[in-house]
Amino acid sequence: MKDLYHNILYIAIIVVVMLDLACARASSNECSLSSEAKNKHLFKQFREIQTEYYTLQPYLIASNLEYDGSHVKMQYAPYLPTPENLERIANKSAHLLTKLEHWNGVRSELKPREERLIHQFKYFLKSNFDSIYEGYYDGMWMLGPDYFCEQPICYALEYFHQALQRMLEIDGSILTLTDMRNMISLVKEHRKTFEQYLKNMKNGVNSGMVWSEEVCKASSKTFRKIYRDVRTKPEGILKMKFAKVLMNGIRTQKGLYKKLGGPELEQFRIDHGDYETQLNKTIIEYIGKPVHDLIKYMKDEHIQHCPPSSISSGLGSLPLKYVYKNGRKDGDATQKLPGTKTPINVTAGYKRLLAYYTSGNYTGDNAFEVGTKLADSYYKEVEELAMEITDIDNKKEAITELKTRLKSKDFIFNKEPFPESESDDEAHEKCDSEEDAKLNCPKRWKAFEAWKNNNTEILKEASSSIKNLFYTEGANKTTPDCKVQIVPDYDPTNGVPSYLESDPDCDEPAEYFLPFFKNKMGPSFDDYNTNFHEARPGHHLQIQGYLENFMDECEDISMWINNLVDYYPSFSEGWGLYSENPILLKDVNLLEDKLYPKYGALKWQIWRALRLVADVGFHQRGISRDEILKKFQKYTWDTSDTVEKELTRYQGTPGQATSYTLGQQTILKLRNYTRQQLGSKFDIREFHYALLSVGQAPFDYIKLHLENYVKCKTGNHKDFKFCDLVLNSDSGSRKRGYMINDPVKIKRQTLIKKFSRTTRKYKHL
Repeated sequence: MKDLYHNILYIAIIVVVMLDLACARASSNECSLSSEAKNKHLFKQFREIQTEYYTLQPYLIASNLEYDGSHVKMQYAPYLPTPENLERIANKSAHLLTKLEHWNGVRSELKPREERLIHQFKYFLKSNFDSIYEGYYDGMWMLGPDYFCEQPICYALEYFHQALQRMLEIDGSILTLTDMRNMISLVKEHRKTFEQYLKNMKNGVNSGMVWSEEVCKASSKTFRKIYRDVRTKPEGILKMKFAKVLMNGIRTQKGLYKKLGGPELEQFRIDHGDYETQLNKTIIEYIGKPVHDLIKYMKDEHIQHCPPSSISSGLGSLPLKYVYKNGRKDGDATQKLPGTKTPINVTAGYKRLLAYYTSGNYTGDNAFEVGTKLADSYYKEVEELAMEITDIDNKKEAITELKTRLKSKDFIFNKEPFPESESDDEAHEKCDSEEDAKLNCPKRWKAFEAWKNNNTEILKEASSSIKNLFYTEGANKTTPDCKVQIVPDYDPTNGVPSYLESDPDCDEPAEYFLPFFKNKMGPSFDDYNTNFHEARPGHHLQIQGYLENFMDECEDISMWINNLVDYYPSFSEGWGLYSENPILLKDVNLLEDKLYPKYGALKWQIWRALRLVADVGFHQRGISRDEILKKFQKYTWDTSDTVEKELTRYQGTPGQATSYTLGQQTILKLRNYTRQQLGSKFDIREFHYALLSVGQAPFDYIKLHLENYVKCKTGNHKDFKFCDLVLNSDSGSRKRGYMINDPVKIKRQTLIKKFSRTTRKYKHL
């Protein structure tokens, strides 16, 4: 009996221990909700935000993993930027933000990922549901496309295509006469999208909300490139992807028409005429023609109202007091929101953009001051380097000599100017793919190949030089496996390299873009710096590394917000610049005996600092383009078309240029803080792991995460109980990719990933 008692007691102890271990594992399971999040219904608020997002913007419905094809078919509606809709979106996002800010839970009781989600959703709502250039009250929705054409109008038909693709999940989406009539009606609804947008731009002219002449030209070109099939005639719309899905399989019972029978087609013919013919005509008349009209309006009419930069260089001059036509005053502008007496508040709009691009850490005046001081500081380093390169002790003479040397053709990959036939507007249209560029722009292609080869060699050097700075294997692996390929950027308005990541599974390589339509391809002494910024250890290591190694595996609302908002400019671009300095300039010895590339790196530090001066100058202080141009030429000695193209970019994407240096400075502060707190325990690989494992995220959360990381490393964490999650002591808590078991959702997720890549611009520059 005694033995039986001891055995029972022994078993009971084992059970208790096992339960304790199970509870411990459950508490460290990052995907399970904390009691605080459950009891205070935190995720219910997140779901409300998600629901309102799709209710207000049903054209985005296909991006929701949880909705099946039937739901998409029922809920999808075209993008419609009426003032009333934009006002509703602005008011609702503000209301939801206020509600989230007043959530009554105890934040210290939340798990790290829950705290992160609060920061992410606040950021999302502050940026107007991530529609940064469509804030109603600041009037920017009347300006027309921004420089990069990141507004919904630029992808309106891609959203339609995505919705149609999701409808293919239904086994016979168009099955009845009603379905056929509804599809014709849905196509017709898209006319309102482009007609309303054109109306908004005309209202912008009357209200004084117009981009400068340079931005109008550049954004019009980008818009025409996106809708290239329609730029010459409305019938070209039939070449677009959505039209092919709509027209495919009507007679052969495939695609959307898999189960559409002959009797239904015959009845439709009797009632309305041949379905295929009617659909074809409807697509051309109700989509092709409005798109073509908008393209023509931008190119031929609207451009007449875009003032030269001597009158307005950016938001700092808006709204204009006058309507302009061909550079001359043509009446008074209302400076009011259309149909109201409400003044357009551009100042508040620029503050909102700065908050978006800097995670809210700087004002315009702060940014301008930082940029000015850093530009002066880096320029002094260039002066010292000039004397070292030229071996001339006189600073002024050394600079003169270095300027002369930098003009050498040895640094350029096209030794002679490109012919006009490979550089004019016609070339921009006939050389916009690899096949066409090889055929129609052979000299540019030859120079591009040489430039590409140089960058390929530097990529190899960069990979080996940074191995001691990052974990390359094991539980804390930070580097990506996905390859990055160098490709041409055929956008003639772009003057600098850029990057676009792949997906977590690397279904296709990441891409590092070199501008194809530069007058001079190069210079080669810039290539080390741009490689470190765009590829390794810059955007490719940061963004692709995060997708492969740290992407949130929990199948809940976090997956949705991470897919939707996958770009936090200040962290992303700040990391790119941090990769240049200190990593390239100080942490590795790659440039120790490469003085010209060292100059290139310092030049780009000056350039990034001057971006602050340019952005705030254009959009807050009303400084002219000519004045900013002279400042760039004075500090960077660059007189190429790169400067002109970049200034147009800064004018046409307010706020974006501030993200680089301000983000870099924030990361440097976090690195110095962590080093000071940890002392001898500081490990640069671990710091990079701690920093990169939480991104993409707003800086306010990253700062909090690193503070908790320091507490956990030093043992000073009485007020923080999730050190196992912060330090990743449970190595099984993070796995690559998504933890989705449903094969239908896996297929849907793959499709949505493709959608995301299609509608992405080269955000990382």
